[in-house]
Amino acid sequence: MKQKIMVLNASEYHTYGKRRNLAKFSKKATAGCLAAAMCVTSLPATAPFAVKAAAATPAERDDSTIVYYVDCGDYVPSTAGDGEQFGTHNSVTDQAYGTDPVTGYQWGVADGEEELTGNNKTNGTAPKNGGVYTANTWAQENLGAANTDLPKTTTNRYSKNFFEKGIEERFVQYDFELEAGAYEVTVGCANPWNCSNSPVIKAIRGGVLKNLEM
Repeated sequence: MKQKIMVLNASEYHTYGKRRNLAKFSKKATAGCLAAAMCVTSLPATAPFAVKAAAATPAERDDSTIVYYVDCGDYVPSTAGDGEQFGTHNSVTDQAYGTDPVTGYQWGVADGEEELTGNNKTNGTAPKNGGVYTANTWAQENLGAANTDLPKTTTNRYSKNFFEKGIEERFVQYDFELEAGAYEVTVGCANPWNCSNSPVIKAIRGGVLKNLEM
């Protein structure tokens, strides 16, 4: 049975596996500008996406092949949306890196606790619309009323003011905790400002950062 991780919607998106945890992938998983989705599915043991074993407890889901389902920039992370489900390892669609409140797995957007600086530019105060805002990446803040459950193809997460700060590499990073094994990853990307025409998806394989084939 394949296991999947899905991440939807990131405008500039690099997925890194770091620490002992990679972004939580369901046996299918989804995230967002990332703009649409990212999905990781478990593959036969011969496939090349091995991760250290996890100690948390998977949840029971209708489709147990989905390990993580992530909707990047979701304004209502407590719901999976029409026709979707949470993964066995996550109980919200988006969060800053930390412990999942239900499953106990470690996962989420991981971009550092301190804001990156440059050109005397700062990010300012993040809005309170239900989305997850971190020091360096924001949920797209101009999509409609706060706490509105928008479609996964509408929401996204992006690197806040990286261009204005002179940061050459714009990226969104999620880490997920996974059991040892092989996983299929599905990622959806958005390009709302026409500045991310060639996104690169990366992951840790055998301790080495590598591009994933697209």
